[in-house]
Amino acid sequence: MFANAPLCFLTAAATILLQATLSVCAQTSSFDHESAGLVAEHEGRLREAFDDYLAALQGLPDSPPADEDQRLRERIIKIVPQLNPPPAVPEEAERRMIRGQTALKIAQDTNDLNAAASEFRQALRAAPWLAGAYFNLALVEEKQKDYADAIRSFKLYVMTAPKAEDLGAVRQKIIELEYLQERARGGASPETLSSTITAVKPRTSNAEGKALIAKVITRLGDESKLRSVKAIRQHVFSLRKTPQGDIHLDLDQTIVYPDHVYVKAQTPMGEMVTVITPQNASMSMGGQHRDMPPAMRDENLKVVKRDLIYVAQHADDSKFSFAGAGDDAVHGVQARTLIINADGVEVRWYVDPSNGQVLRAVFHTQSTQGPVERVVDYSDWRDTNGLLLPYERTITENGKASAEDTVKSIELDPAIDPQLFKP
Repeated sequence: MFANAPLCFLTAAATILLQATLSVCAQTSSFDHESAGLVAEHEGRLREAFDDYLAALQGLPDSPPADEDQRLRERIIKIVPQLNPPPAVPEEAERRMIRGQTALKIAQDTNDLNAAASEFRQALRAAPWLAGAYFNLALVEEKQKDYADAIRSFKLYVMTAPKAEDLGAVRQKIIELEYLQERARGGASPETLSSTITAVKPRTSNAEGKALIAKVITRLGDESKLRSVKAIRQHVFSLRKTPQGDIHLDLDQTIVYPDHVYVKAQTPMGEMVTVITPQNASMSMGGQHRDMPPAMRDENLKVVKRDLIYVAQHADDSKFSFAGAGDDAVHGVQARTLIINADGVEVRWYVDPSNGQVLRAVFHTQSTQGPVERVVDYSDWRDTNGLLLPYERTITENGKASAEDTVKSIELDPAIDPQLFKP
């Protein structure tokens, strides 16, 4: 549900919901459709099951959990041969196929291949039983050296077209790709490979960076108070801008450093609760309870490592680095850039050199639309029990307005109910 939550500090706090809420809405709807499809399939109402499974797949975020995406595609592919007449291929799928084939035909560089892959994926979102789209997507993914994805696409092609004349050649191609995948790993396990790919290479602190983080700490207020904070609770009103229109959220969130997050959100669809810990993460809404995929959980926990208070508390931690890197204008202020590596999680702060106030945070993360660069502008700084903290945030993703947050209250070191983080 609360999938791709990120930002720094307050942004960390509220946006863990922001992003997550939309993802939750989508996944809850998807879960409902899949459940209805299972019932319909069991009762022999295959056309209804097909419609429900398709709605569930199309209701997933643009970067869906891989297991859910795979499962729904397999359900749809299994049912399609049993439908008479077979489902018509939507015009949008045909259009995307032609565009993808054109992009592949003229491809000369990585951008062209990315464009072709995007078109084929859009075709398969509209018509996940379209064999040719899986085949063409696999060809593109092979050219991109995305061997795991190419293998998956070729296997879905085999499922979709079990009587195809080229089945033997495709199965041979899968074996070849599996070898290339193993060779690319250099004998490393998938887990080791994943950690190697996703880890951020630590930077080295420099004198300017250490001076900037020291100035930020001074600006935040009482250093002993700052270092003593163990948890934070905040109440946030958030206006989330989406392609479907604005969504208003009322968020109650608690972070217990370094790795426990609880969010209760009042949304147009009702109340949603998300609990995230290193061991597990779950989402609940309308009496339904779902576990969060580990990758989604881990992405959400990066929020805490980008948190303003948490980063400032670790200014002397050898696992954190702080490097000054030039300057840039932020709302008329010539801000200094501070590149932070927070134990493997990177974020850039833009700091007013005259007083140490953090004006902006920038980092890369996953959103419901895929990878994005998120920019968070802070304002309305107020004293909060001895610390100066921002109460307004404006958020953009890839240059487009994403959200406006107004913090109504902040409580440092609130009383924590032991049951709060139990799934």
